[in-house]
Amino acid sequence: MANLMIQVPTVAEPPANLSGSRLIQLRRAERRTAPRRSPTAVDEGLDRAEELVLCPLEDSPLPLWELGWDEAESASWLAEILGPGLVSLVARGLVEVRRFDGWPAEWDHGTLVAGDELLRESGRAEAWRDDGGHRVLAAHITRAGVRVL
Repeated sequence: MANLMIQVPTVAEPPANLSGSRLIQLRRAERRTAPRRSPTAVDEGLDRAEELVLCPLEDSPLPLWELGWDEAESASWLAEILGPGLVSLVARGLVEVRRFDGWPAEWDHGTLVAGDELLRESGRAEAWRDDGGHRVLAAHITRAGVRVL
């Protein structure tokens, strides 16, 4: 499988005209989009999208909308950026994805989603939105994934 390189925008210096609460939101978004890079993650060759998906899963399982960040342009943008990382992590055995009728839910009650089905589902903007109008995809780190963190 080819290693996809995805560039995720970051903010070096916030504009001077930001209010206090907006600046706090921006800093939180920066922290969420800049996961820590463990030596193991670097050794495993994780790309940026894979890191952005894997690192928040330390406290998994999480629905896909919780893997995004507030400053993302849109759910479509998240699907485009994070979807390939999610599919790659599942293919490598580092993450498992299941479908649920609602969230929160018991992990064992979900239906496993992988391969072409995951590629199709994770590429849809709805999968990355918390609007309650669709089934929920949730991700859970595997033991192999924990070792990478």
